[in-house]
Amino acid sequence: MPGSISAAAKEPELALDRREGEPFLGHNQLLITGRVSAPGGVEAVTIRIAGAEHEAAILGLRFELSLDTSRWPAGAKPFSVAMRASDGRRVGVEGLAEVRPYSAPPADEAGLLAAVAAGLPAMWCEVPALDGGAIDPEKAEVRGWAIAPGGIDRVLVTIDSSHKVTALAGLPRPDLRWCFGEALAASAGFAVRLDPGELDAASHLLTVVAVAADGNAQGMAGTVETVQATPSRARAAAGGRIEPLPPQRLPRAAAEEAPPDLGLAGERYGCYALVGSLGLVGRALDVGCESGWGTAVLAGGMEGAVGVEISPPAVEEARSLRPGVADFVCADFTRLPFADDEFDLVTSFGSLGHVADPRGALGEMRRVARGDGLLAVSVDEEGAGAALLRRDPLGREALAQWLAESFVHVSVLRPRWVFGGAFDETGEPAALTRGQGGDEARARRGWVALASDAPLPVPPPLVLLDAAGVEDERHLLTEQWRERSVLAEVRMATLRTEVHYTTHALLETLEREQGRALGAEDELAAARQQLDRLETERRSLLDSASWRATRPMRDLAARLRARKRRGAGPL
Repeated sequence: MPGSISAAAKEPELALDRREGEPFLGHNQLLITGRVSAPGGVEAVTIRIAGAEHEAAILGLRFELSLDTSRWPAGAKPFSVAMRASDGRRVGVEGLAEVRPYSAPPADEAGLLAAVAAGLPAMWCEVPALDGGAIDPEKAEVRGWAIAPGGIDRVLVTIDSSHKVTALAGLPRPDLRWCFGEALAASAGFAVRLDPGELDAASHLLTVVAVAADGNAQGMAGTVETVQATPSRARAAAGGRIEPLPPQRLPRAAAEEAPPDLGLAGERYGCYALVGSLGLVGRALDVGCESGWGTAVLAGGMEGAVGVEISPPAVEEARSLRPGVADFVCADFTRLPFADDEFDLVTSFGSLGHVADPRGALGEMRRVARGDGLLAVSVDEEGAGAALLRRDPLGREALAQWLAESFVHVSVLRPRWVFGGAFDETGEPAALTRGQGGDEARARRGWVALASDAPLPVPPPLVLLDAAGVEDERHLLTEQWRERSVLAEVRMATLRTEVHYTTHALLETLEREQGRALGAEDELAAARQQLDRLETERRSLLDSASWRATRPMRDLAARLRARKRRGAGPL
């Protein structure tokens, strides 16, 4: 019957969770597991590896040992496992471990792109931010991206070095298409919902490791705080509001370069429309050109344009989509490969928030811009837009200060989006109406700055109407429901994993208790056999001739003992 233990299984048993010759793979943490059983119970399981002996934890009919191998040299590590049963019997087995400590990902976008180009894995944990970030216990979500040219085998998320879960990997991340290309971005995302029971209100060590198919791994570790849910937060969660994934940095390539929809891409199109309305002449440089659609807008109104991007796939896509329209160069924003005073217009819309050294990038833009030329940059205080690394947003004061150090004239404009967009210096939203009702301004906390040594041109009134507003709303709702579906799938996968391990633990407990019960039954049967043997011997003694012959003497001895107790003399 299921769960029963045969007579052969009553012998002590010790087995590893690996086939013979197959090693346990450990990165910064090595986990050795196996199965163990003995009729009277298991007293201890010890594992000797790398010249040290460790006692494993016994969990029902299983054992496990977790070791910190972050400082171990890489390579094969043979080990031995010894089990000591409660009855003193011992069983041993040998195994092999392969230690490959994971490396930390590069700290900048250029380093990440170079790692991928060299055939190495790359990853980043976006939510929560490690070392100072917070986990919402209502969502308990960890997500980010991980890629490798040969594919990602798994993404492991560990809380406090004890509770480990496997994230759902291979999620689409079209927002990363600009840097990794269509094929890799199609399966770059990962996400997992943690068990809220593991997230008490305290500081936790969160470790995220992405393991490539070839065994190489990158990982990130840092402390995060668990924030307590407030009643208002709880009501918001009950309403089912799902935050979408970060918006796509690139508009989709199309045969016709139509203005993108409103939203982040629409706002960037508005920035290009703004500088295009100033009537500038000469050559333009577009820093952070992505697929080159904005560079093409600049090239249409000037004598020529050059687009710069740090991602080779983005540059190749721009060259293939717009041959002969503009030149495209792959370069670091802080080391532009151009001569001094080479361009009449330098733009950088939505890219400074993704640069590790924005001041250095602005200095390079100033160097290549002519003194009487124009520099136009935009930043988003909300950090919107897809970037490999999330960085602190730039504020208006910092942007204005940096520009004022290099230019005579600086103007910081506030874009206001209603049913379209308008630029003004007062910060007041433009009044646009549709039909009989007014549309409220949909403003982002971002800024557009113009800088030059010459007097700045006055921007003309500019309104970008969104003729596809209804379609935008439909698309937004579709994306929100898609995100809700993905998160529900993640949660379902997590629940299935938890149910699997919970059921497995219950079955192990049942088998252990059944083993103990069968052992107790064996002991009881042996005791009954001993009692029956003693009873048979007693009856045989009572029926013997010697017992009957000595009965008078026993009776006399009994009377003497009775008289002695009463104090009487001898017979």
